[in-house]
Parts: sequence; structure tokens; C-alpha cells
Amino acid sequence: MHILPRERNVKKFRRKAKWMMKAYALGRIDLSYIKPRLMSFLGYMKHCCSNTTVRFMLEEFKIGRL
Repeated sequence: MHILPRERNVKKFRRKAKWMMKAYALGRIDLSYIKPRLMSFLGYMKHCCSNTTVRFMLEEFKIGRL
């Protein structure tokens, strides 16, 4: 079975990830805010055929050690 993630969910998380990277760089949020959101998204993506999508998104989403 070939299940893909919804495009709107991927786009929404990419927008949120970009915001989180900027806010983290400015010191407005810390890793304790980012980690649960990232883990939740990865849990959603685990149920899809999305290895390539996840790999590219995690390369973009480099903040530090999570």
C-alpha cells in the first residue's frame, strides 16, 4: 500500500519549521518548544511512505541537537 502524506500538512509544517528556526535564532523559543512539535510531525510521517520527504525536511530543519 502506498500512502503519501497530505501536501497541506507538509506545507504547514514547513512554514512552522521556518518560523521556529527564526524564533530560535532570535532567542524567542527554546528546544523544549521545538522538540515535541517535531516529534509529533515525525510520528505522523511514520504512517506514510515519506522517507524522502522527511530526509529533505530534516536537512532544512537544522537547529542543533534535539
